[in-house]
Amino acid sequence: MTTADMAAGLVRPGNPSRRIPVLALVLVVLTFTQAWVMPLTGPDADVDGSVLIRILYLPTYALCLVLAAQAHRSVFAALVRAPALAALLALAALSALWSIAPDLTARRAVALLFTSLAGYLLADRRSWPELMEVAAAALALVVAGCFALALFVPSYGRMTELFPGAWRGVFFEKNGLGNTMSLSAMIFIAAAIGNPQRRRLWLAFTALAILLVLLSQSKTSLIALLAGLAAAGLSVLARRGPVCAVAAVFLAVAGALAVGIFLTVGGDALLAILGKDATLTGRTRLWAAVWPQVQARPWTGYGFGAVWTDKGRWGPQAWITKGAGFQATHAHDSWLDVWITVGVGGVILFFLSFAMSLGRAAAGVFRSGNAFCAFPFLVVYGVLTTTETVALVYNDVVWLLFVALTVRLAGRGEASAAAAP
Repeated sequence: MTTADMAAGLVRPGNPSRRIPVLALVLVVLTFTQAWVMPLTGPDADVDGSVLIRILYLPTYALCLVLAAQAHRSVFAALVRAPALAALLALAALSALWSIAPDLTARRAVALLFTSLAGYLLADRRSWPELMEVAAAALALVVAGCFALALFVPSYGRMTELFPGAWRGVFFEKNGLGNTMSLSAMIFIAAAIGNPQRRRLWLAFTALAILLVLLSQSKTSLIALLAGLAAAGLSVLARRGPVCAVAAVFLAVAGALAVGIFLTVGGDALLAILGKDATLTGRTRLWAAVWPQVQARPWTGYGFGAVWTDKGRWGPQAWITKGAGFQATHAHDSWLDVWITVGVGGVILFFLSFAMSLGRAAAGVFRSGNAFCAFPFLVVYGVLTTTETVALVYNDVVWLLFVALTVRLAGRGEASAAAAP
C-alpha cells in the first residue's frame, strides 16, 4: 500500500477535511522532518547559514499559505482556543525587538511561525484517526529513508567519528534519529488504534521505529520510548472498563513512585546500566554554563534563535563554550533553551501549553473517542524536554506535531468532532 493510497483513504465524501488536500499536507509534514537535508548536503555540512536550504523551504512555506487561506477562519479560531501557545509564538517573533541579533531572530521567527502554521493545519477540522495517519504517512517515509541510507550508504547513515557505528539514518547525528523515532513510534501506535483497517501496517512501522531507536544507541531516546510504551499500554488498559481504569491509575502512580525512588537511591546504578557518566555526556557542565547567561537576562532572554550561532567573542555563546569546555548547538534542555531565548515569560507560556495539553490528553484516556492517542506522544515529549531541545524549534517536525496535538486537544470535543459532517 502506497502513501497515496493511505492518504486517499482519509478523504471521504462529505468530509470537510477534503478542503485541505491530504497529500499536500503529508508533503508539508515530510519537509519539516528535515529528512532530505543531510542526504542533500552530506553529514559534515554546516547548514545553519545555508542560503540554499533556506530557499528550498520556501515552496513549503508557500504551500502552507495556500492551505491556510482555504481554512483561515478555523485557523484563527484555533489561535483563540490555545492562547498560551499563540502568545508563545508571538513572544518569539517580538523578541526581535530586543535580540542580540535582530535580523537573525526575525528570519528564524518567520520559519518558526510557518512550522507552527503547519501544525495548525494538521489539526484543522481533522479527526484523531485522520490527524495521526497523515503524520504517520510522512514519518513512514522517513523510516524507510533511514534504513535505506544506513544499509546502502553507511558513510551517511551511520556515525563514523563520534559514536562510530551508531545509526543516524537521514539525520546529522544519532540523537536526532533516536528522538524522532521514539516520537514516531507513538504516532504509529495511535494510527494503528484509530485506523483498524491498516492496523498491521502501522504496527509494523512501530516495530521498525523501535528498532531504529535501538540502533541509534541514544539512551535518552530509549528511556523516552519506554515511558511512551508504558503510557500507551496503560491508556489501552484504562479503556477496558472501570475496574481496568482503576488498575491503570494504580499502576501509573505505583510506577511513578518506583521510578522516583530508584532515581533517588540508585541514580548511579542507572547511569552505569546506560553507559553514561555523571555529567550525562557533558550535559551537566553545559547546563551549569548556560545558567549564568540565563540569569544575566532572565526576563527577556537574548532573542529567539540568536544564541547558539552567535560568533561574537563576548556574547552568551562564547561564555557558554568557555564554561562547558565545548561548543554546543543548543542547551540540551528545552526549558533552559526557551528561557535563554525569550525569557521567563516564554517558560511560563510553554509550561502552560504543555501542562494543559498533557492534562487534556490524560483526561481523554477515561473518555470516549480517540483523544487519548495524544497521551503517549506527550509523555515521550515531556521526557525529551529534560535533556534535548524540542520546544520552539523552527523547521522541525517534533515542534510541528506538538503544536498540532496542542491545538487539537484544545478544540471541540471528540463527540462533536465525530458527529461533524
